[in-house]
Amino acid sequence: GSGKDRFLIKKLHISRSLPGTGDLFSAVTAASLLRGENLADSAALAGDFVCACLAQARKSSPFGAEFENSLPFLTKSGPFRGN
Repeated sequence: GSGKDRFLIKKLHISRSLPGTGDLFSAVTAASLLRGENLADSAALAGDFVCACLAQARKSSPFGAEFENSLPFLTKSGPFRGN
């Protein structure tokens, strides 16, 4: 692109915050980019994954976002259509 491409990703606001969600977002975005997806699709996948993690999380956790149960979201049968 020309560096001027823009996109907006809208997600439902979840009124809780857990440590590690930014790290999860960055990791999923980077992995998706490395698999050849474009930035908009990669960021959308990462946003969906973080939302899935937050939806399953307990009210508060001193250990941060609990992502383990949401990992199948990133498999071939999930939206991450990897080979």
